[in-house]
Amino acid sequence: MHATFDDAFRNAATVFPALERLGVTIQIFVCTRYARAGAPLSIPELVGDDPVQLATMSWDELREHANRGVRIGSHAVSHPHLTRLSDAELQGQLRDSKGEIEAELGRRCRELAYPYGEQDERVRRSDDVIDLHSHILPGLDDGAVDLADALEIARAAAADGITAIAATPHVREDYPTTADAMESGVRYLRAALEREGIGIELLPGGEVSLEQLDRLSHDELRRFGLAGNSNFLLIETPYWDFPPPLGEVVGRVRSFGMNPVIAHPERNPAIQADLGKVAALVDAGALIQVTAASLDGRLGSRTRASARKLVDAGLVHLVGSDAHTAGIRDAGLSGACKVIGNEPLARWLTESVPAAIVRNEPLPPRPTPTRRPGLLARLLGG
Repeated sequence: MHATFDDAFRNAATVFPALERLGVTIQIFVCTRYARAGAPLSIPELVGDDPVQLATMSWDELREHANRGVRIGSHAVSHPHLTRLSDAELQGQLRDSKGEIEAELGRRCRELAYPYGEQDERVRRSDDVIDLHSHILPGLDDGAVDLADALEIARAAAADGITAIAATPHVREDYPTTADAMESGVRYLRAALEREGIGIELLPGGEVSLEQLDRLSHDELRRFGLAGNSNFLLIETPYWDFPPPLGEVVGRVRSFGMNPVIAHPERNPAIQADLGKVAALVDAGALIQVTAASLDGRLGSRTRASARKLVDAGLVHLVGSDAHTAGIRDAGLSGACKVIGNEPLARWLTESVPAAIVRNEPLPPRPTPTRRPGLLARLLGG
């Protein structure tokens, strides 16, 4: 049994001992503005009500409850009508409340109760963290070996705050995954996630190698569309050489109506030696996705330096985990977001752009940097 208490009114705590004796799970949804001083909730709908009855719990009280096992979730900053807010106001209400709860309580905040119960598609999607690169489907490639592996990846992703993850199995000579096999794997794993109660949305996709672009029909390629969007195709950067046709591939993929998303170019030695190659791909119309483990250093210092220079140069559009198994590129994007060090940009790379691809909407503009040196200087580390 589960009991929830919106608004974190102080007098709600009087019933907690009885609920705890009955084994009831207790959850409080707090408006962070009022928790700062344990102040009475002040919203137009309650004007004239007894301020004593409206007094809310302070952070000290919430911390004490959390330490006893009470779950604490967000009720936004100031109890607004979320559907009436601008995009920027909406992001601020949800981002700031979540951040303050995590900072004050020292634990992740994963749950939100909508003030007044009001929500719509825009509100529901406003705080999604979306990972558009994983090898989570069991038995198709060098990623998850079996269902247990796949569920471990999903649990790790959900624990990191990811709300949706794309299954992008290799589509290449050594792992010739078919669209039928990918779609069947997605259906199988979706059922398992629901059965296990793992709250993460599984999206279809594929990571297609260069040679397969010439071997697969346009229809088959569209079935591998990133996140189920047939307008975007995730293309694998070769691990060693930088083939001259890669730039031509961008134009060819665009010519049959798909936007190429180039995966992990920062891990290619030829590109590491000349990051200007990535600028040429972007100029040709490609989107660039770097790997979270590249940014946070798990793949080595040279790869980390390349990834960070590409981000600083404004040449990266997405960050993906490229999760394979627990021991090979773990699921999660939060570590990379911390390394980026620019919250609006990190959210753009892991929330806004992926969400636009999922919804088939125009890509949002890149956040304005605080300081933007020239492209050459950024690529060379200046």
